[in-house]
Amino acid sequence: MEENAQILVMLDPDFPLDEVQEIGIRLANSGAILPAYIPPEVGEFDVSSIIYEQSIEGLEFVVHLDRNLTSRLAKIAKSVSLIDRKWPENLAVDLMAFCQSMNWDIEPAVSYHELADSIGDQAAKKELAFFDLANSSNANAWIELAQGRTDLILFPTNEFDRSNLTGDLTFPLHRWNRNYVVALKMAAIDFEAIPNIEKWQKLARWMFEDFNFAGPASAYALLYFSTHGANGGLLKNLRGADDQKALRGIRNAAWDITYLSRMVELATVHKGLGKRHLFASGDKKLTSISRVVLQDQTDPQALHNAIAPWWGERAAEHLVDEIISYVTQISKPEWQTKKLPKSISDFIFDGEEEVRQERAKLTGVVVH
Repeated sequence: MEENAQILVMLDPDFPLDEVQEIGIRLANSGAILPAYIPPEVGEFDVSSIIYEQSIEGLEFVVHLDRNLTSRLAKIAKSVSLIDRKWPENLAVDLMAFCQSMNWDIEPAVSYHELADSIGDQAAKKELAFFDLANSSNANAWIELAQGRTDLILFPTNEFDRSNLTGDLTFPLHRWNRNYVVALKMAAIDFEAIPNIEKWQKLARWMFEDFNFAGPASAYALLYFSTHGANGGLLKNLRGADDQKALRGIRNAAWDITYLSRMVELATVHKGLGKRHLFASGDKKLTSISRVVLQDQTDPQALHNAIAPWWGERAAEHLVDEIISYVTQISKPEWQTKKLPKSISDFIFDGEEEVRQERAKLTGVVVH
């Protein structure tokens, strides 16, 4: 076959190609959506390229949403007007319009476990029903909303029934439990009066020696402890007056890390299975960490370029050497079979107690 051979794919005459491509350009420029694969040179939102990959290569596309976006889409399904919508709402609308138009699947699973952790199982399932309603609407309605020709979609009053959904969404994911352990240790170390780079080094060493060294948690801590990065809000209320609010902030950080670890799994374990996975978030800090997580963790230049804006050139050089050293060591068979010194539940109990003790030192209150 000649190298310049072309393949003709017929589109429905009513397919709004120009508008869908316009929406795709907005999504590409948003910086809020990251592919867990190497996209084509024209980008992951080029309509012609997507049609080729779907029609000729048989690929499927799945977008994984964070809670920020799933909650906004569920709200839209309640026929709420978006006349005063801001960036997160615009992102959610554009994304749904594009996915509906291009037959991309949307997966909100992890986000509803996170939501249930805050509002309970039944309330989360009700929100999931509204999300399903949003995801069932036709593409044209979403394009109208995305292009500003309307400010709401009128959905039917009857919800999708999720009452028979099996399983308890509040039941912690195994992956989240482990991430919560690391987030607790990160919080405890942050109270120590040592330089920020030593805080990250101490956490990394603890993960490697006493727990499990994980790239997503390491990357989250790289931004949290950074000296130059926009790291505000990654551990909310840590030094506030309320212990429960502080622990809630740490739980939320563990959910953010869980999204990151899910993306790593999709980029590696599911590679080559005929699906293209993308991660979308309304949290710009989370997407910036995602870029570090999805870098080749053995490529010193790529890692340096990713974290230098957070730490500066000299500190980044030291950190890159340490990261690559840990990644190299955990790939060895003896580390793969490593056994933890205690159960995950014991790690969590001890971690929460350690955070309470560190917080108590701020106020002088004795914790029993």
